Amino acid sequence: MKSCFKRIVIVLAIFGLTMSSILPTLHPLAATASQAHPITITNLTNASQTVTGTGEENSDVLLVSKTGDTLGYGKTDATGQFSISVNRKLVYDEPVKIYVTNAAGHTELLETNVLDDLAPVTPKILGSISHLSGFLSLSSYSYSEGNLITATVGDVVYTTSVGSTGRIEPIKLTTRPKIGEKIVVTETSKRNGKVSTPTIAYVTDGPALEFYTEEELLTNISTQVIVHGGNGNYYNGLYTIVLVLGNGLTLKKTAEFYYETGSISAKFSIPPQPVGAKLTTYLISDAGYLSQETSIYVREPLPDTSGSITLDSYVAQDKQITGKWTGDVANVALQTASWQ
Repeated sequence: MKSCFKRIVIVLAIFGLTMSSILPTLHPLAATASQAHPITITNLTNASQTVTGTGEENSDVLLVSKTGDTLGYGKTDATGQFSISVNRKLVYDEPVKIYVTNAAGHTELLETNVLDDLAPVTPKILGSISHLSGFLSLSSYSYSEGNLITATVGDVVYTTSVGSTGRIEPIKLTTRPKIGEKIVVTETSKRNGKVSTPTIAYVTDGPALEFYTEEELLTNISTQVIVHGGNGNYYNGLYTIVLVLGNGLTLKKTAEFYYETGSISAKFSIPPQPVGAKLTTYLISDAGYLSQETSIYVREPLPDTSGSITLDSYVAQDKQITGKWTGDVANVALQTASWQ
């Protein structure tokens, strides 16, 4: 009975050796997490093209993306350290699998996510900030939720956080900006505390408003006047355009400025103004700040120089041609000509 048992043991041992020699090396995807030689990661961020960490010494290291694509591979050294270059830019929070396989075919697995180590993109101010601006707005691009926006206008500091939509509301300027004051805007990451490169601008005096009429000039027969401002120095929103007539009568209209078109205007109907009357216009921003004033004076209409000439009958032999002018004679110099 004992000899029979020994033969069975010997046969099983031989079978085991034979099977181990023909089985393939363990594929990484069949690995399971283990604590025998734990993998640690010292650098796996969106700011680097190199992944570093530790694992079992003298082992193969494989980095795989969520979709199973190979991101990079290498080996650990005699101390278990590894440094592997990845073949593409890593994206924050994307899942990555790290396999470490030793010479015996045993594989350790670590699943983790890419960390954020980048500073936010430099913010961009929308348009210009003038001394009549009530808000500071940033151009539309996706910010990271929860990041801190810091805007300093002169000595006044304003802060706001990026909302859940990845956008921010315009910052209300509670103190009127002064011409020439420095504006500094930064974004701070809530994930790593890194601060963007600042965007720097200065408070401008804002564009002057201009007058237009249906005619070329504002005259004592004009019944409409258009007030226009442009150059993109306003914040998108509603403004009040004020027109003060020569007799002190004040007219107001609400107008909307669109940064995309870079202009704001309003048309006023006015009674005819006397020659020499002064018309003044200015803006009131949504914050209640007044722009500089612009004025224009009413002039006389230009003289009518239109007219026509009707020639009398003539023949080629005539030495002089006569005719008739119809129009304002006082503003036309008539000449006669004769020839041989």
